[in-house]
Amino acid sequence: MEELTPASAYVRISVLTEESDSLARQEHAIRQFAKLRGFDVVEVRRDEGVSGVAKVRPAYEKWLDDARSGRAKVLLAYHMDRVSRGGLVALASLLTVLDATGARLMTVADGTDSDSPAFRLTAAVVAEVASAEHKSIRRRVTDRHASDRRNGYWTMPRPFGYVVERGRLVPHPAEAPIVRTLVERATDGESLRGLAAWLTAEGVPTSRGGDAWGMTSIRRMLRNPVLAGWYPHNGQAVRDDETGERVSVSDAPILTPAEWVTLQAALDARVKTGPTGRLVPAVGGERKHELSGLLWHSCGYTLAYNSPRGRQRTGRFGCGRNGANRNACAGIWVNEKTAEEWAEHAVMTRLAALEPGSDAFEAVASRWLARMDPTDDAERRAAREAVTVAEAEAADLEAARYERGEFPGPAGLTRWQKLYNRALARLDAANTVLGAFPDVTDVGGLADPAILAEALHGGGRAARRDLFTLVLDRVTVDRAEGAGRVGLGGRTPADGFVFVPTWAGEGDA
Repeated sequence: MEELTPASAYVRISVLTEESDSLARQEHAIRQFAKLRGFDVVEVRRDEGVSGVAKVRPAYEKWLDDARSGRAKVLLAYHMDRVSRGGLVALASLLTVLDATGARLMTVADGTDSDSPAFRLTAAVVAEVASAEHKSIRRRVTDRHASDRRNGYWTMPRPFGYVVERGRLVPHPAEAPIVRTLVERATDGESLRGLAAWLTAEGVPTSRGGDAWGMTSIRRMLRNPVLAGWYPHNGQAVRDDETGERVSVSDAPILTPAEWVTLQAALDARVKTGPTGRLVPAVGGERKHELSGLLWHSCGYTLAYNSPRGRQRTGRFGCGRNGANRNACAGIWVNEKTAEEWAEHAVMTRLAALEPGSDAFEAVASRWLARMDPTDDAERRAAREAVTVAEAEAADLEAARYERGEFPGPAGLTRWQKLYNRALARLDAANTVLGAFPDVTDVGGLADPAILAEALHGGGRAARRDLFTLVLDRVTVDRAEGAGRVGLGGRTPADGFVFVPTWAGEGDA
């Protein structure tokens, strides 16, 4: 009896469907092909749900290893596009294996045979066709998703808090109230980790049926513009190309636009960028000292507060970088009384010098408004954003017409003028809404030195911290030139330090 030639089969599909070239049907066709040609299929390598352009395809590598090890003399596949859609680059690596091992490659559907004299030319054409087809499929899918976004038609898995009805999102009767509770608690300052633990303990399933929530899942949910009924893409609300307005995907969203802006401001306040560029905990919340998180050493690390111990009568701030297993730092210790006296004087002096209507005044006033009247602050922010968007759209249209040379010819000019008039109309409307707000925000007693002094000296820790964080973003502290380092029990006079403040608004530039 004639000995059969050992062969290894490779089958692949990116999406598991019932189409004609499914994995089972590919394998069946290959086995029939092998039987007719006297091949013995010793292995079938399967890549399920793997793209033909994926860099990592475990079954494909094992298929090539069958040739490298000599286990298979023939490599079989249903079609060359099942082998790869990576074009000539992927084909080159395959040819390297065939040349090195002497193995034969054959495919069923398109009749590829590496023993054919025209194999390399034919394989190159087929590989490029497969690659072009992949790009075409990807482009069609991308275009479909873009069309869905423009039309506010939801085709993705439902987000938690909603159900999908006829392509629109409708609040889930049980989940939507949970989302509102999460929003309220997050806005009030509760940690995302705590919210995740609460949902898990309550046995609330995720939108995909899971039973455990994580901090990342909560953050992603609360950051998703879909909560306000806007179609999201890459974490941002999609805007209509012509009107510039956010594309709506729900007629009854869980949050109003003002509630959405308030929530995002609360989340933004949780972290900020420190002097070294790292994300660090934002100023706010319960702290050991009202200046905790505000004071930084010039080396780029915060000054941690240490409560009084032993004979020490007061606490002090020390550089968090100075210590065992940390990078070298000269170190610094600042008596809390020294820091407090400087901060009180700086805040009172700064507020007394602010001129109503100035950028510095508005930076403080906007923070005050966000705390005292978050709804009004959210509406003002939304109005400012609308003006900014309208101005950017008008400027982009001007650049498109006069700099980039778009909208050529009479027909193009007519279309451009129509779009430009719409942009100007939206800008006028946005400015009208913004103009309804007072030019100068009322900051109450902040402008009265007597009331301010009473709040600073007679208020509790939380009240003092609120005042400090209204005016200051952070303070960089270092020893004054010529001042020496002191021991743990010693003191450094106030003029032994240099305090460099970053005022409210300065860090946003």
